[in-house]
Amino acid sequence: MFPADSVYIHVGAATARQAEGLVRRAVEHGATRMAAITPFFQPAPEQQVVEYYTRLVDAAGGADVFAYLFEA
Repeated sequence: MFPADSVYIHVGAATARQAEGLVRRAVEHGATRMAAITPFFQPAPEQQVVEYYTRLVDAAGGADVFAYLFEA
């Protein structure tokens, strides 16, 4: 078994609501680090991307959330 601080749980989803649920469940199960991508099939203005990640960070309650995206 790997220690929680050496594992990254992927929590990206098609919607922010779904991703928030994944974050909450991951934290409930002991996750301390998560990674998320925005829904890559939907171009979004920068502010929407920021809002997506803000929601995930808020749901994480202090656990780390690493953001990544594909610019194209």
